[in-house]
Amino acid sequence: MRFLSLLWCLLILPAVAVAEFNSSVDGIAVEATGTNASEAKEIAVAEGEQAAFRKLIEQMEPERAAAIIAGTPRERISAMVRGYEVVEEKMSPKSYRATLRYNFDPRQLSRVVQMESTAVSTTAGVSGKKELFSKPLNPQAILLLPVWKDRNVYRFWEAENIWRLIWGSLTLQYGNGLIVVPFGDQRDQRDMEGGRVLESDFVLLAPVAERYGTGQIWTMYAEVDEDDPAQTLIVTLRKISPNTNIVKEEYRYPLKARETLNAQMQRAAIDILKRIQNTQPATAASEEQVNTLTVHMMQVDLKDWEEIRRKLLKVPAMQKVDVISMSYYQTSVLLTYRGNPELLGKMLAAAGFRLFRDKETLVLGLPS
Repeated sequence: MRFLSLLWCLLILPAVAVAEFNSSVDGIAVEATGTNASEAKEIAVAEGEQAAFRKLIEQMEPERAAAIIAGTPRERISAMVRGYEVVEEKMSPKSYRATLRYNFDPRQLSRVVQMESTAVSTTAGVSGKKELFSKPLNPQAILLLPVWKDRNVYRFWEAENIWRLIWGSLTLQYGNGLIVVPFGDQRDQRDMEGGRVLESDFVLLAPVAERYGTGQIWTMYAEVDEDDPAQTLIVTLRKISPNTNIVKEEYRYPLKARETLNAQMQRAAIDILKRIQNTQPATAASEEQVNTLTVHMMQVDLKDWEEIRRKLLKVPAMQKVDVISMSYYQTSVLLTYRGNPELLGKMLAAAGFRLFRDKETLVLGLPS
C-alpha cells in the first residue's frame, strides 16, 4: 500500500511542476505582407509563434535559452501553441499588423525544457566546453557545403537552396556516416554564410569540421549557365583539408528534354556522390569506424519494440540494434553504428528520436 501511495505521488509530481510554468506570452508585435490580407495574417501569426516561444524561453531559462531555442524545430513550436488572442490589430488589403498574446501547452513546454536541460552536449571542443564525446577528426569523413547561385544571389541556408536540400537527403540515405551535409543549427549558421563559405579555408571552417568530426570539407558550388542554350548546370567542387592545397574540379550537366531544374540537380548530385564514393579509400568503411553506444528507453513492450527497432535500423550508419535487457520500467539497447557519435545523434534527431542524459545514463527519447 505504501508503494502504491509513493507511485501515485511520483505520477502527480510532473503535473504540479507543469502548473508552475507561465505558458502565456503578452506583447508580441507581428507584421507581414502577402497577396491578400488573409495570407499576410497567416504569415504574421506563424512568425509570432516563433517570437513568442523565444520570449517565453528567455524568461523561463535565461542561461539555457539559446540552446533550447536552437534545438526546437519550428513545427514543434507551432504544435505547442494552444491559441492566440488579439490585443490590437490593423489590416490593409495586402498587409497585417497586430499585437498578440500567445498561449502554449504547459505540458509540452515542460517536456521541451526538461529534455533540453539533459540533452547531450555537442558543443565543439574549440569553444573550451566539455564534450560528452571526444574523438580526433576522421580523415576520410567529408563535410559537404552545397551553395546555389540563383539569379546572382548566393544561397546556402535559405529554403530556396534546393541544391542543399537534395544533398542533405542523399547523404543521409547513402553517406554511411562518412559524407554529411550540415544540419543548419544556430552554431552552423553562425560559423558559415553562403558567400563566405566559397572563400573560406580549413582554418576558418575548423569549428564546423570539429563539430562533425570530419577531416575534409568540400564546397559544392552550383549555377546554371544562362548564356548556354542547353541550360547547363555547372558544379564546381572545392576540396579543403588541413594538410592539402585546395583542389578544384568542375562538372557540367546539360538540361535534358522535358527535364525540370530539380530533376537536373538530382541527376547531378547522384553522379557526383558516386564519384566521391568511388574515390574513397577502402579504409573509410573499415572496422575502425564501427562504434557502439548503450542507451535506455522507458516502458517499451515487445509489440512497440519491433516498430522502434525497425525505425532505428533505418537511421543512416546504423549497423545493429540489440536488446541488452527489457523490463516493465526500462529497456536497455546496444546500438552499433558507423561514423562519429555526434553525427549519430544528429541522424537520430532527423529520424524523430532524441538522445539525452539522465544523470549517468543515456536515454533515447522515442518519436512522438
